[in-house]
Amino acid sequence: MKRIMTILCALILAMAGSAAALAADTAEAGQSASYYPISVEEYTHGDLDELRINKTYQE
Repeated sequence: MKRIMTILCALILAMAGSAAALAADTAEAGQSASYYPISVEEYTHGDLDELRINKTYQE
């Protein structure tokens, strides 16, 4: 049982490390994840005056 738990922990750590490596490769491939809104509008909607925010982005 102890050996199975050790193998499972090692597998989980390996999978977590590979996900971070894949994310880093995607960011370096020219796909920037830093988009900024060009306009932001706040308004209320509905019977309870729920606050809504509308953001417009441009590539």
